[in-house]
Amino acid sequence: MTGRGWRAALRIARREAWRAKGRSLLIVLMVALPVFGASAADVTYRSQQLDTGERLARQIGRADARLTEPVSDLPIAQDPVDDGRFVLRGDLGPAAQPQPRTDVRSVLPPGAAVLTDTVARTTIRTGFGLAGADWREFDYDAPIAHGIAVPTGGRAPRAADEVAVTDRLLRAGGLKIGGTLTEYNTGRVFRIVGTVKLPDHLDARQVFALPAAGVLDAMAGQGRPTERKFLVDAPDGAYTWDRVRALNDRGIVVLSRAVAEHPPPDDEVPYLREGGADFRALSDMQIAVGVVVVGMALLEVVLLAGPAFAVGARRRRRDFGLVAVVGGDRRHIRTIVLADGAVLGGVAGVLGTGLGSAAAWFARGWFSSFSGKELGHFDVRPLELAGIAALGMAIGLVSAAIPAVLASRESVAASLTGRRGVRRGSRVLPVAGVLLGAAGVAVAYYGAKVAADDTVLLTGCVVAELGVIACCPALLGLAARCGRVLPLTPRLALRDAARNRPRTAPAVAAVMAALAGATSVTAYWASTDHDARADYRAQARQGQVLATNGYENGRGLRQAADILAASLPVSGPGLVRGYRDVCAPNSGCLTVSLQLPAELRCPLDDLSGPGAIEAARTARTDPRCQAENRPSIFGLPVGDPETVRRITGSTGPEIADALRTGAVVFDRRYVKDGMVTVAVRTLTPQDTASPTTVSTVSAAAPPPAEPAPRLVAIPARYVAPAEDIPALAVLGEEAARAIGVPPGDIGILFDTVSMPSEADEQRARAQLDGVVTGVYFDVERGYQGRPSTQLLLLAAATVVVALGAAGVATGLALADGRRDLATLGAVGAPPRVRRALSAAQSWVIALVGTVLGLAVGLLPAAALRWRTAKAAADAFDMSGDGAFGISRPDVPLVVPWAEMGLALLVVPLLAAVVAAVCTRTRVTVGTRAG
Repeated sequence: MTGRGWRAALRIARREAWRAKGRSLLIVLMVALPVFGASAADVTYRSQQLDTGERLARQIGRADARLTEPVSDLPIAQDPVDDGRFVLRGDLGPAAQPQPRTDVRSVLPPGAAVLTDTVARTTIRTGFGLAGADWREFDYDAPIAHGIAVPTGGRAPRAADEVAVTDRLLRAGGLKIGGTLTEYNTGRVFRIVGTVKLPDHLDARQVFALPAAGVLDAMAGQGRPTERKFLVDAPDGAYTWDRVRALNDRGIVVLSRAVAEHPPPDDEVPYLREGGADFRALSDMQIAVGVVVVGMALLEVVLLAGPAFAVGARRRRRDFGLVAVVGGDRRHIRTIVLADGAVLGGVAGVLGTGLGSAAAWFARGWFSSFSGKELGHFDVRPLELAGIAALGMAIGLVSAAIPAVLASRESVAASLTGRRGVRRGSRVLPVAGVLLGAAGVAVAYYGAKVAADDTVLLTGCVVAELGVIACCPALLGLAARCGRVLPLTPRLALRDAARNRPRTAPAVAAVMAALAGATSVTAYWASTDHDARADYRAQARQGQVLATNGYENGRGLRQAADILAASLPVSGPGLVRGYRDVCAPNSGCLTVSLQLPAELRCPLDDLSGPGAIEAARTARTDPRCQAENRPSIFGLPVGDPETVRRITGSTGPEIADALRTGAVVFDRRYVKDGMVTVAVRTLTPQDTASPTTVSTVSAAAPPPAEPAPRLVAIPARYVAPAEDIPALAVLGEEAARAIGVPPGDIGILFDTVSMPSEADEQRARAQLDGVVTGVYFDVERGYQGRPSTQLLLLAAATVVVALGAAGVATGLALADGRRDLATLGAVGAPPRVRRALSAAQSWVIALVGTVLGLAVGLLPAAALRWRTAKAAADAFDMSGDGAFGISRPDVPLVVPWAEMGLALLVVPLLAAVVAAVCTRTRVTVGTRAG
């Protein structure tokens, strides 16, 4: 049509939208919902995606570089812009010789200003008792450090006896500005003069003191580990990429402002050749998730809005017939329907973009507190928002395309009389749908596992969903046949849905698409949470209180057990007796530990000196070196079945039988032919002397060999532990007598009646302080997960769209079924029956759509997990971690059954309730058209 014709069609569309306000509002809401979600997600994502200046301000303040004190004397390869990513260089070769540990101050450029940032874990006295915290000696108020820690109250420390604490520690410890806290190891008292927050770690519990405080120097003198970094203000050009690589050769990790602002090309980054590219691929999975979900969301919106325009076109059939009578052709009718899409899509785009941007602004505080990371500046990108708004208009046009074609093909007589007719379902469409679905799954698998291409992966998911949509009419017919056993009202609703498939199938597809997107994000979220949970290593069973006293040989444990029993909600006996399997450095002691059979021991356990790294890389496929080694916090306990129950939660007569003559072992590898080998070693101070550095180990001066152990064979029974536990085995009293060494107190393990609060923990630590020294306890609270920023955004957007889709599809079904309700009113049906039928019709649409959506939504999540598995396997093979007892990563798809079951109940019920509430009790019966 000409431009004048389009202008006329747009005027008609505007007037029709104003005349049919309810239907127009539904369409606008339907298109605006995803636009709203996309706008809010875009602004929030851009706000948390810090630019280089913001990121560097949080990491190095105004410094030119940050140098990290080396923990190894071996050359490394690092990421140019992220000093947290580095790997050992793989080109060392078997003849590589270790170099002396580098002093960072010796490699600073002349005239450079330096500010040290040293941190270590310590214990402080709080308002409730004792608590753990990071002690950080760092002058965050210095100009060079501006931006790393943001003051939130009071002032910065100015004297050696003043400190500032993070807001999270202030609240958790019952502290206040003007009060005091005591550093446990030195006993020194400090006055709290201010509070700060770390923008990238809002939950951090840190104490900031000046370097002159000297607490960390005292801790280093006690042999406690500290981490030291150096902020350097250097002349221009001091830290180029070539200089950074030269420092990497000496084991120093560098974050350079110049390199971060102007990163080198990938071919000049050794880190990428050492497996860093695969680590980047793992971090880029969040982008892949966004690509897939956004692509599915676009299809979802088209499926949501299409039925709305189809309903509007059917209700205007008489108008289109009159247009044809006065000389209009099919092009005019198509243009009028498309103009509806343009007008309503444009309004929805502008409205959704504006509301989404406003929502992103008001949700900044909540989002920061939930994600634990403060957002950057409010980053509104007009071009992106304009594109999202234009996308709303494009969605309107695309959604109106098929209804426009169908309306233009309607005969004039049928349009004027208003007769619908009954169409038989196509037999070809279900077969084509099945073939499309199978092809989509195959393409998605290829894109994830073979090509590693997001576009191919997304194409496969879309094709599979289109295949299921093609099967919707046939599935509705099948559901109607299965409805014979249902009561009258749902049976009528099912038959009506099958009879009016041109109306019902698009609505079912709309709900299906909405639930598919929500299911995809939820399943991927659950799977990534499973990965993090699998990486978590508990010290004991959840809810238990565990305590040890380091190398103190049981001193004070009995008194500590009495104190903990009186101050915490614990039950049962707590003291654990047994043998230690380690000695304190530079001291003699007797150790008792389990010994693996010779054929199961990793050959790398005895490697040292030149060539050890190369040998580790070549042995990474040895299954003996890939087996996971469980930590044994308690050493080797001795006890009865109650001890086994406390440690593992397992009970049974077989445990008591095993303990009468031998031991219960929780690692199958140690049991051979029903026996376990116990090694008894007597070590001298020379045997436990602390090595200075790794670099002292060489072929010329091998490490001193430990004395040969005395081996004792004991009958054993394997019991599989259900979760992480603090011991490898429990010996019976008879086994202890066979070893010939009397057991002693080695730890404390309590069950709890209720989970202790943080205040309870701090009070208990305070009661232990001064009475018992060297006893450290912890409450095992289990895995505490938190979703990433990107997944949180996607989940919020998809939940809003899914609930909105169910409500809007219900409204459209009510609008299109108004004539049926009028017929029921004409024959005398009471309002209760009309409400029940409307609720049943919406319940059928939502139920079928929800079931299909839950099933289809698992495919994108599975495809993303396939791709994650491939990237993780590639990274594992490149890193050689298998040579150090690290097993190949397991990347399963976790199906969120609970959430899916909740959606299966809530979404159809919500649709039915909305339909029942919105159904008019008074129905006006009009004259029949024609």
